[in-house]
Amino acid sequence: MISSLLQQNICQRKSPVEHKKKLSLSNRGININVLPASSVKMAKNTPLHRLYIVMQDKSILEWIAVLCTGLFVVLTLITYGFTFFVKERFSLAISFPRDTDLEEYLINYNHASTDVEEKLYTFITPLDTQEEKEYDPYPDRVKTLSTMEYTVKKGQTISEIALAFRLNVDTIISYNNIKSVRKIYPGMKILIPNTDGITYYVKKGDCLSGIAGKFGISLNNLLDWNNISSSVIHSGSVLFIPGARMSKYKLAEVMGTLFKYPASGGISSRYGWRIHPISRKRHFHNGIDITDSPGTPIRASRDGKILKIGYNQVYGKYIIIQHDNGFQTFYGHLRKETVGKGKIVHQGDKIGEMGNTGYSTGFHVHFSIYKNGETVDPLLYLKK
Repeated sequence: MISSLLQQNICQRKSPVEHKKKLSLSNRGININVLPASSVKMAKNTPLHRLYIVMQDKSILEWIAVLCTGLFVVLTLITYGFTFFVKERFSLAISFPRDTDLEEYLINYNHASTDVEEKLYTFITPLDTQEEKEYDPYPDRVKTLSTMEYTVKKGQTISEIALAFRLNVDTIISYNNIKSVRKIYPGMKILIPNTDGITYYVKKGDCLSGIAGKFGISLNNLLDWNNISSSVIHSGSVLFIPGARMSKYKLAEVMGTLFKYPASGGISSRYGWRIHPISRKRHFHNGIDITDSPGTPIRASRDGKILKIGYNQVYGKYIIIQHDNGFQTFYGHLRKETVGKGKIVHQGDKIGEMGNTGYSTGFHVHFSIYKNGETVDPLLYLKK
């Protein structure tokens, strides 16, 4: 009952526009009847009828607008959230190159190089994957040794150069036959190989299979890297051993870290020719003098065996330590020794105390390094 009355009331409403239109035409003497919306017969309880009722209620339209807006915001947030999750979960960083970029590489294509393949690889491969794995467009090709010339810059060290080219430091040392890293200088030309490895000088009686087995590589790998087509090798020939490393001893010797300073203090006299502080005559100083306070501990510069403890007029009380690989160290002007002959000592062990014995002008230790019976500059071997 109430529903039918409500529908009848709605249908009897007159539109203000229709009313004004009818009055205007009547004033002009035109006898015309504009049928109001209520006179239009409309089937009840149909979708069209229900839509008409809803359209008459502005509050419902406003709620629909708010609902649609909210739904749009929710869908937008869901879309952005899903995109972010996919990128974070799978680490996808896909960016497609512009056509002009690809055209430029293809126009400049050179069949003798792999530039195009490498450029295309960088375009379609995520950066993190490129860093983890080195790309080779021709994995089946035979790898051979190649080098490039590099000029040492001011202040550069061998370690910095090796790091810049992503090589082991002993690769550059061995390939350039560097005897001491402290002797490199700005402007010096060195060769940079295209992979890690060391050089090997063929000795009498060597064979290729024996050399390959010694360094744990395949014979074919050795042949390929050195571009060797014959099994005949000659004494004195130089081979490149890919992936091989220098021994720790040899590397420490070249890097100047084989020995440690025997005492604290400052250097008062270096290795080489000088004017003797007492005789005032020019003579060759075969070691370095390190000065400090009386009784300063004197320590073994390297692992070894106490070879001799003695005394003479020039060096006063002294100690000689025998090391491997033909090295000996000498410690002079000691106040006293704290070890016995024949004892095994390790690098850093106390062997005596600083004194002023012998031909001396003050408290210090005279330190010399011998290699195969000949003195060498200790500063080339001492760790800074």
